[in-house]
Amino acid sequence: MTPTPEDEKAKSAERLPLPGLAAISLYLLVLAGVIVVGVAAGRRYPPLFLIFAAVFIAASAGLLLLLRWAWALALAAVFLLVLSLACTPLSTVLGWREAIKRRKALGLYGFAYTVLHMGVYVALDFSFLWSQIWFNIVNERYLLVGTLAVVLLIPLAVTSFQYFQKSMGKNWKRLHNLVYLIVPMAVLHYAWSKKGDLFHLRGDILYPLIYALVVILLLALRLPFMRRLTSSWRRQLTTKLQKILARVHQPPKAKPSFVNDPSTPPQEGETTGG
Repeated sequence: MTPTPEDEKAKSAERLPLPGLAAISLYLLVLAGVIVVGVAAGRRYPPLFLIFAAVFIAASAGLLLLLRWAWALALAAVFLLVLSLACTPLSTVLGWREAIKRRKALGLYGFAYTVLHMGVYVALDFSFLWSQIWFNIVNERYLLVGTLAVVLLIPLAVTSFQYFQKSMGKNWKRLHNLVYLIVPMAVLHYAWSKKGDLFHLRGDILYPLIYALVVILLLALRLPFMRRLTSSWRRQLTTKLQKILARVHQPPKAKPSFVNDPSTPPQEGETTGG
């Protein structure tokens, strides 16, 4: 049987080198749009920066032409949600405070790609055939867990702004703790969509397994005793590095000019030996 264009696109998607590559490509396209708007508004960029931006735009567009949009958007959503989950461990373990400032943006980007992924699935794949869509969700476990993850993600995105954070008080943090459930559900959705079984390590699960291990590590680093342990290790390592750098950069002590220098004449009141 002759393969259809849809089959060829599916095979191209399966040959994707890295799961996050589609996410990076989509992110670069968004960044390129920001650059274009900035140039149109009169902002000046270095010529080399614009050259690299053009290369990234071409590479990203070429990659996405080889992929199914729904597949690329799904990978982008999972990738960005995992990145948002990594922000707090990066801050507590490595002391990189800047990561916390990027957590909200990464989460909202992940939600945006999730909505786009759902839109492509509903509009392009099934042409708004709601009966068929609901039938698939109920009967396909990967669609069921993915849909539940999207439903749980909506209130987090809506209440991510400063107004809700102040008005909800402690309930805001309780609500946003759902991310610890949503991200593993998204990875499980990804694994089951690949016709794999993470629990029995069967099927095409290499990339989903990598994501699952990363998520488990990130969740483990949030446990109180792990945070204390990693913080202690970081302080000890920082202290040792500071001592090493202090020794390396310490200037040598200057010796007095008259010590062990026979050419220096004796001062008045001093006698020479012998």
